[in-house]
Order: sequence, then C-alpha cells, then structure tokens
Amino acid sequence: MATVKTIIRKNKLNREGLAPIYLQYCYQTKTVLISTGERIDPSDWNDQKGKPRKLKNREDLVQLGAFVRQQESRIEEIIREARLQGVEPTLDLVKEVYKGKQQSVAPISTEKVKTLWDWWEVKYSPKTGQ
Repeated sequence: MATVKTIIRKNKLNREGLAPIYLQYCYQTKTVLISTGERIDPSDWNDQKGKPRKLKNREDLVQLGAFVRQQESRIEEIIREARLQGVEPTLDLVKEVYKGKQQSVAPISTEKVKTLWDWWEVKYSPKTGQ
C-alpha cells in the first residue's frame, strides 16, 4: 500500500530557522522524501496533522496549508494514474514524475506483444519451412 504524508526536517534548519517541507512517500516498506521547495518555522507546524497550524491572522500559513494539500493530491494522482495504466508506482517513478523528469506515467507498452507476435510469425510461418 502506498502512503503520502507531509513532514518537516527540523534537523535541516536554514539561517532564518526555517525547516524544509517534504512529502514522504512510502511504498512496499521503502520511503523517499520529495522536497516541496517550501520552508516553515517549526513552531508553526502541526506534527500530528502534517500541516501548518491554523492561525486565522496568518494568511501565509493558510496559503502554505493549501499548497501542502495540493502537493499531496498531486502525488496521489500520480499513484492513481500509474495503477490505472498497470504500472507499479515505485519510489523512483513517482519522484521522477513529480519533479518533471518524466512527463507522465508510461502506459502499458504493446511492444512486447508485437515482438512476441512477430517472433511467432517468423518461427511458425510456412515460408521458413517449420
């Protein structure tokens, strides 16, 4: 089963004391961290919920919370698309599609079927005398 959650790395604070926000994708007992490119003050982060604290007077946290939900949904959509295409949503595949290194989840290739059919025709065609 694949799971996605958002975490911060408190041990990777920058000079301003902000922690990077990561998407943690787990699949078949393996985990990969995917950087969102965003940072937050650890005191503004809710570890239990995996999102920024709700502070009505902080519009930046409201927007950051929406961004985090959007990125989680994006990962979940990549996983869903892979499964629909019959492709395993491996750590590398999900990360590459998310980062834009791969355009989309590749559909099932019919190349193998064509190759098998071609082999069958060559092997058992009347022209070859077999």
